[in-house]
Amino acid sequence: MDHHPAPDHTQSTFELLVSLLQSNPTSIEILPGDASTWVQEGTNTFPFLFIDNNLGVPQKILYKAFMVGMANFKLSRRQALSLTASSQPAIRDLIASSAVILLTNPAHQTALNTRKHLVVQGSLDPSAELSFTAALLSSQHCAKESIIWHHRQWLLRRIYPPSTSDAFEDGAHPGCLPIPCIPPDALRKELGIVTRACELYPRNYFAWAHRYFCMRHTLDNLVVNDSAHDEAAYTEIVLGEISNVKQWIERHVADFSAVHYLVKLSACAQDSNFFAATRPSWNSLSFASHAKSLVQSFPSHEALWMYMRATALFEVSTDDEDTLEEFSRNFAAPLATPQNEEQLSALYARRFLFWLSHTNDVRTNLSIWPEGVFTFF
Repeated sequence: MDHHPAPDHTQSTFELLVSLLQSNPTSIEILPGDASTWVQEGTNTFPFLFIDNNLGVPQKILYKAFMVGMANFKLSRRQALSLTASSQPAIRDLIASSAVILLTNPAHQTALNTRKHLVVQGSLDPSAELSFTAALLSSQHCAKESIIWHHRQWLLRRIYPPSTSDAFEDGAHPGCLPIPCIPPDALRKELGIVTRACELYPRNYFAWAHRYFCMRHTLDNLVVNDSAHDEAAYTEIVLGEISNVKQWIERHVADFSAVHYLVKLSACAQDSNFFAATRPSWNSLSFASHAKSLVQSFPSHEALWMYMRATALFEVSTDDEDTLEEFSRNFAAPLATPQNEEQLSALYARRFLFWLSHTNDVRTNLSIWPEGVFTFF
């Protein structure tokens, strides 16, 4: 009896995955195992799971598609970047293969740089690329990659150029980067993408850094924006963002990155005189009292003690330091072994008291503000 090898559908599977990625899925999830665990053979999207615009890619299938993508990428890359009439099919192959490569390995810098080159030469629409990166960032293994977030920031700068000629980061230095003028609706979308990424990957520093990138430039644009409508929308977003992040910290008390972000955002807002312009709203946003209440409820979490330490620098007066000292001493019981939550609370309280005793030296040198706050994280 003759045994014939099973037909290899790897190329057709690769092409199906490319078409699904180009359909702008709402989310992408890498599924363990092969297709037999997840998808019934005979469906239109087999071996992939595609329900309500949410894409599930079996890991073993993805690795096979990755091998095809790498081979196609190497063959088409040189021809695609030549910008001749014959390069158009190669450009399509390059966009397709690099998409599969990045889904498999989001830290593939050559693939990202190639896609940047295609955007610059006009072969890849930057808005479509922004949608593609949003889909990538909905996958847990992509959400933690810094290079994907940096690629998205590069795209935002191209899509939303500065509103004025002097809107540049660190404008005193040559070669500084333009400050993107992100519209309110697009800004809300960015914040939503970051929130989802932080839910997928806890304490996601790079996601919070991207969030700060967006909000810092929003505060910068408030200074130069002439539209009263946009100013009101941006102000609402900033105030809502502070409230939302405080609620996030209440639900994720060990999230150092979220605490760091909130402190940096409040410092940036204060530096740009945002709170001076929104004083009635600002009165309800006391960071110091928020930090103190969290420490009261969860004293064994170091991130909250650092939050209280940072807010004490720019919001607590010298007269209030005695109250903070008395509050902290309630937790600073003698340390014992073995270490448990009570001992951790005592340890962090003692560190806070030691720091508090040296704050006068910090307050005498205001030139370190706001950078000085962040050395505690």
